Amino acid sequence: MTYQKIGIIYNINSGKGLAPIYAQKIATYLEQENLAKDIILCQTKKGADSRNAAKSACAQGCDLIVAMGGDGTLGQIITGILASSNEASLAIIPLGTVNNLARSLEIPINPDQAMRLIGTGEKRAIDLGRVNDHYMISSLTLGYLAQSANRVTSQAKRKWGFLAFVFSLIRICKTFRSSKLELLHDHGRIQGRMRIVLIALTDSLGGIRDFVPEAQIYPGYFHVLCLPEPSKSKISRIFASLRQEKASQNPNYHYFHSKSIVIRQTDHGHRHRVRIDGDAGPRLPLRLEIVPHALNVLIPRKD
Repeated sequence: MTYQKIGIIYNINSGKGLAPIYAQKIATYLEQENLAKDIILCQTKKGADSRNAAKSACAQGCDLIVAMGGDGTLGQIITGILASSNEASLAIIPLGTVNNLARSLEIPINPDQAMRLIGTGEKRAIDLGRVNDHYMISSLTLGYLAQSANRVTSQAKRKWGFLAFVFSLIRICKTFRSSKLELLHDHGRIQGRMRIVLIALTDSLGGIRDFVPEAQIYPGYFHVLCLPEPSKSKISRIFASLRQEKASQNPNYHYFHSKSIVIRQTDHGHRHRVRIDGDAGPRLPLRLEIVPHALNVLIPRKD
């Protein structure tokens, strides 16, 4: 298939600074394989840049957007695409730290292999989540995980990768203070003091496939894991147990799935900020809704 116009959007900080090289390599591949009549390249530095670049590329008539970066960059690009009246499809070149969406769609993590899906892949309409006025492609975290991740700098991520998040978790373990939350969902309500709330759309979390297997069994739902406030002596054991069993099957967690969720903070403490797809998101309260078949994405063709 030959596209009328392909927009290549890349975060200059992704791929340990190699994104510009990969972007040019992809442009050369598209020209050699005659996959596009026209190609535009857009370099970005932060989330708003990626969102605006996607809107601009769609306004210029791109029928395929090649998104290069991690889950946070992908989420911003997707938000830009969906804000446009042009129904562009998406090709993913994973250059992030964990790449949950790419892993869940079985898109190769190797950029050279991933770019070949532009010529050989097939389109699949994927579900997304809407969180207030943000879009979510993979995960949302609230509490201990979110606060520790918010302290990880871009420089630390480039230097240490996933270990940067582990180091931050250890640093704030003794000082973190949980909040009283209320979660309203399709089947009822959960309330109490929560240390961690993790909401997933995909089975891959933290780069680990099948972390939430229910996401494969029940697609089109938010899959929610809530960890009530445990005693500090239990925290290390709870995290260790996640390495032996799936999170949703862990007795320390509350698990449910739902198509809509409302999250409120019921105490008078500092309003917590969530993380969406690895990037800082809005503060509470939140309203989450599933957006079915929101976007066509190129994935490996099934024989």
